Amino acid sequence: MERGKYIIIDGIEAIGKEGLKRRICEYLNSKKAILILREPGGTQLGEMERALLKEPVKAYTALRDRFLETPGYAFGREADSEELLSRDPWAEVFEYLTSRASSATKIVLPAIERGNWVVTDRAWTSTFAYQGFGRFNGDKEALKLIAANHKMILRNIFPGDRIYVIDITVEESFRRMKADQVGRTSTDFFDNEKTEFFERVRNGYRALKKRYPKQVRVIDGMRTPEEIFADIQNDLTQLLDD
Repeated sequence: MERGKYIIIDGIEAIGKEGLKRRICEYLNSKKAILILREPGGTQLGEMERALLKEPVKAYTALRDRFLETPGYAFGREADSEELLSRDPWAEVFEYLTSRASSATKIVLPAIERGNWVVTDRAWTSTFAYQGFGRFNGDKEALKLIAANHKMILRNIFPGDRIYVIDITVEESFRRMKADQVGRTSTDFFDNEKTEFFERVRNGYRALKKRYPKQVRVIDGMRTPEEIFADIQNDLTQLLDD
């Protein structure tokens, strides 16, 4: 059986990932069996990690309510926002690795072996940019470890068949987040980061092109959704013909 493909859509906040994923899937669906994924998440363990990563205060509070009286757990203290919102960068990396290992083993790798094309918004590339550059400011050893761990998890599909980086300015990202609050909360961990953090993250996504020129396509995201998808569709057509 022909191996499937691993397609990643990524970039900083508010790049229009959901809309692009939907268009890509509609285009591919008539040609290939596809599987849609969102990261972190996809499995029950992944969804738990998603809650811990994005809403640590709410997640801790929910766990405390459930396990406060259960022997073997120490949830005596109420949620400490200062502690929960100042987590160690490596702790953050390994939380993402936990979610990603679960989705790779249970969803992504089996699907690709069956010949499915997996289309995901966010993937290991997000950890490379958000943690590797956002947290570690492009430290070479940190980037090396992040890539090595993901290569071990994703095995022969690393780094992906196509990585579409939708590139917009940080100013435009903030404008879109302010204009469209659907699915966002005031307590979302990453939505509350500062401009400097997202500038580093954007640089991280651009750095992917230098490391993986064959797989990465940097798409100008400052245009209309129709123009952005046209570029992706043209590239996918070539991938289908390979």
